[in-house]
Amino acid sequence: MVTGALMKTFEGDEDDRADEETESDVAKEKQKEKENGKKQKPAKVPNESNAADASMNPQLGNLAATKYYKERTLPTLQLLTTDAASLWTYVTTCEVFIAVCAFIGSLLGALSKGSDGATVSLVPVFVTIGATVSSLMQQHCWYGRLMAVNAAVRALTKLDLDWNSSSALERCSLDKITELVEETENARLSVIGAWTCVAPNSKEQESSRGQEGGNEKKDDKGKQDGG
Repeated sequence: MVTGALMKTFEGDEDDRADEETESDVAKEKQKEKENGKKQKPAKVPNESNAADASMNPQLGNLAATKYYKERTLPTLQLLTTDAASLWTYVTTCEVFIAVCAFIGSLLGALSKGSDGATVSLVPVFVTIGATVSSLMQQHCWYGRLMAVNAAVRALTKLDLDWNSSSALERCSLDKITELVEETENARLSVIGAWTCVAPNSKEQESSRGQEGGNEKKDDKGKQDGG
């Protein structure tokens, strides 16, 4: 019995020593891996951030001109054409309604003599209705939006004709692609500006303003020096 107990304790001590040796070996291997990782740094890939951005959304840097024309220009032209038709319907309906209200109001005022002034009390009602419709038209900017949408449709239709009539070599030129993108985006910006009743300022206008301001400053300095 005593020898069996001694053998068990001896075997348990050997197992503990083996576990400690394996743990120490694992720790040494981890330290070696860390040291090797510090010494051997990964090589830097050129334009790694740009490549990552392009891989996140391939359409950002690799969008072809024909794809932009099909997915941006043509849907914009179709949308603005539909909006132009609906806006024209709204404007025409409201103008006819305002004209009818004005006609009825003037007719009631003319018939006031025969009815002993009974119809005169209805004249302010129709005048108020016409004024309300007119204020709603101004609130929704239907006139400005209709003009902006018509101008955008005209510009995009011309752009569509020019693009379809150009050759494959011309479509690959930088000037043609720039014209395609600028005309499409300016058309959308003009419609958005009409929604907010604010005309979008182009870069040329800003640069011209800056030049005018610089010229004015030079003139002022010249006058001061002359004085």
